[in-house]
Amino acid sequence: MPILWRYFLRNYLQIFVLAIVSFIAVLFVMRIKEIAEFATLAPSAVSVFLFSLYQIPHILPEALPISCMISSFLLFQKMCHSHEMTSLRACGVGLKTLLFPLLFMGTVLSFFNFALAA
Repeated sequence: MPILWRYFLRNYLQIFVLAIVSFIAVLFVMRIKEIAEFATLAPSAVSVFLFSLYQIPHILPEALPISCMISSFLLFQKMCHSHEMTSLRACGVGLKTLLFPLLFMGTVLSFFNFALAA
């Protein structure tokens, strides 16, 4: 794997993890009513925690595509702002070379999302 691809993927995954955690937190708060209704049935604290934890697989198919898109936009925005994209293009690096690692990671995440939702 070329160094440039590792650099892109590392920066992309850093932004992606932050975005997915943020969306999970936001969507988890939106499901707090269901968790509160379950907690009023007087189960143990462990049951409420597990019920809350089991909400995450229902949230991920909604949060994953949005996080992928936002993290790719933020990655390219950061690269354009710091003139990395300009210097890479000036060195003769093509757009296919720049976009391939992100398209590959998007494909992997799409298959993961499909497996999770099915």
